Amino acid sequence: MEKKDQRVSAQINRPKIEDVLNDQVLRQSFTEFLQSTHCAENLLFYDVAQEYLTIQDPNIRKGAYDRIMADFFTNGSVHEVDISDAQLQDLRLYSTHPEVRTFWRIQSDVLLMLSFDCLPRFLLSENYLSLHEEPSSRSPTTIRQLFIKREPKSPTKDLRRTYQNKLLVNLKKNLTSSVR
Repeated sequence: MEKKDQRVSAQINRPKIEDVLNDQVLRQSFTEFLQSTHCAENLLFYDVAQEYLTIQDPNIRKGAYDRIMADFFTNGSVHEVDISDAQLQDLRLYSTHPEVRTFWRIQSDVLLMLSFDCLPRFLLSENYLSLHEEPSSRSPTTIRQLFIKREPKSPTKDLRRTYQNKLLVNLKKNLTSSVR
């Protein structure tokens, strides 16, 4: 009966996807949930696409486009995001001159999927419900994790940071070789 009360309470105070993505503790828990359900590549793509929107230099954008296509939209890639053939064909139209908003439509679709598929399942999961346990029933580690303001160790964040570093190194190599 207690679990049912927790679930009802969680649904009444249901956070939106923006709340989860902007809150350090919720995002960490959501990331762990996505990893356990083999959906973490969607959040990783969303984050990388957000960063892609900030690239103004066309040469850097072209390199980023190529890397994103290889990492997320090539069959068998490590972080393959599932999109339709029509969406893939649309993306390929930008291969010679990628625009700032090239990935915007797919990023929006991924955000909708995270919002309407993954988030409701997350809100019913132990990952989320454990955040709402009574403080006396939490382990000391959990209490520390919730109240100490530090950046959580996030495998998705680590993947994103590694991806960003590789992307920057490759872009710098490409730019220096094209200047020569």
